[in-house]
Amino acid sequence: MTKEEKKEIIDNQAGAEVSEPPPITSSKTPPAPAQPPKETQQAEDMISKANAAAARQEEANKKHEELIAKEEALKVEQTLGGQAEAGTPAAKEESPEDYTKRVLANEVGTDDGTGEKTP
Repeated sequence: MTKEEKKEIIDNQAGAEVSEPPPITSSKTPPAPAQPPKETQQAEDMISKANAAAARQEEANKKHEELIAKEEALKVEQTLGGQAEAGTPAAKEESPEDYTKRVLANEVGTDDGTGEKTP
């Protein structure tokens, strides 16, 4: 083929009208979507389990914060309220003379190791 023949073929093709290809008609139905690989399914399962665990952890954190707040309030109440012995008479310290009187009256027991005091 010479150059002139090639040029003539190209010119003929360029001048020809281009028609649209016929629509593709097929009696086959489109293929169903493929099942996700097992690895993807396992990953999704793990993600959903992790999300559930995170939700449980957040709930536990909220409860823990509430308990801490209650403990702090009780601690403040105890600190500001004073001691539990407030309002009760203080124990009187025994003088040596009073102790001597109790010993002579045989009102003081001795501990013999049995846990019982004997008169």
